[in-house]
Amino acid sequence: MKKTLYLLAAVLIPVLALGTAGCASAPEETPAVPPAEETAETVPPATEQNEPADAALDALKAEAEALRERCLRAGADEALPEEWNAAEEAFRRGSENYGKVYAQSQEGFTQAIAQYKAIEGQAAALFAGQLQAEIEAAREAAIEAGAREYYPEQFGMAEAAAEQALEAYNRGDMETAYAEGQKVLAWYQMLKTGIDIRDLRQKILENGFDTEDPEAFAAAEAKYNDAVMQFTADAENARAVSREALAAYEELCASGFRRLAEKEKTRAGEMRDLCNSIKAQRSMAEDYAAAEEVYGAAEALGAENDWESAFRTYEESSILFAEVYQNALYKRNAAEAAMNAARERQEASTALALEADEIAPLPDEEETGDTAEAAAEPDSAGQTETVAGEEILVEDVPAESAAQASGTETGEEYAVPVPENTNGDSPENSEAAE
Repeated sequence: MKKTLYLLAAVLIPVLALGTAGCASAPEETPAVPPAEETAETVPPATEQNEPADAALDALKAEAEALRERCLRAGADEALPEEWNAAEEAFRRGSENYGKVYAQSQEGFTQAIAQYKAIEGQAAALFAGQLQAEIEAAREAAIEAGAREYYPEQFGMAEAAAEQALEAYNRGDMETAYAEGQKVLAWYQMLKTGIDIRDLRQKILENGFDTEDPEAFAAAEAKYNDAVMQFTADAENARAVSREALAAYEELCASGFRRLAEKEKTRAGEMRDLCNSIKAQRSMAEDYAAAEEVYGAAEALGAENDWESAFRTYEESSILFAEVYQNALYKRNAAEAAMNAARERQEASTALALEADEIAPLPDEEETGDTAEAAAEPDSAGQTETVAGEEILVEDVPAESAAQASGTETGEEYAVPVPENTNGDSPENSEAAE
């Protein structure tokens, strides 16, 4: 038994010795293992990534965004470009590290807030004069439009806010002065827009455009009511909504006047065609050209989508063409009357000549024939007749009237019949004797 234990001990001792020797040599190989060093470098960043935001960081982010928006509305990005770029860089760092690296995100937003506040104050002072000029102009426009009388309560609110803005400016509180000034400006401008809407509504109702497109009218009404409800709570948004309502009313009104303009254009064209049918462009050349010019102006206004003005101008051209037609027709009728009178005189002269020849014939038949022919020949040298102090061209008279007046019809001369009288006296002679 002892011998067996001795043999086991003899075998195990060398093995344990080898194991001990292996463990002793292990530390010499440790520097050659690089993974341990790489792990040491990558582990710290991994522990800093994807750090969730908390309520405090969310509040910083929201404040920075609100300040940035106010600066943009104030035009600070253009007025102070260097300061703006620095604040934007800080805001970018805060946004990029939000929810990833808490400390860097917090630092970026904090720095951006400080810079945006400084920019807002500088911009407020810089634009104070410009804002004051805009407020005064908006106030004058509202008063001129009648807003002070039509919206007395709202106008009084704007006046009170303007006093508060001025007080803040005088005590050096540029941020408050600028904010109050923006509200005052929005109110004055909205009051002027309200007057414009009132006038448009009146036109729409008077011309029946609301019944032609009831859905569009209802949508415009809803927009305007929404703006009125927001007047006190949010001046700038109320102004924006009121402008949308104004645009809706303008579109509805323009559509209605376009329909009216197209109808009036048709009527003006019909009146022009009537003028052309009696050649008024020749007999009334100057007046016709004036009517044509107005018609062309109406077409130009329609091309610019100014349909109310186009309608009024087409209406004016219709009236002018109607006057041209009436005056040209009067001249034509007067010319026809003059030619008829000339024809009647010619017929009477011919009848008298024939009667005189019967009573006392001329000794020379050839001379008598020449005289009768000369008497029968119409006076065509001037081709004019004086009517109401004006010389009327024969060409203004229809061909059939001129032919009748000259004693010819269809190119052939015709003889005027003399009624028979058993007593040898003609009715004309009797009348002449009387």
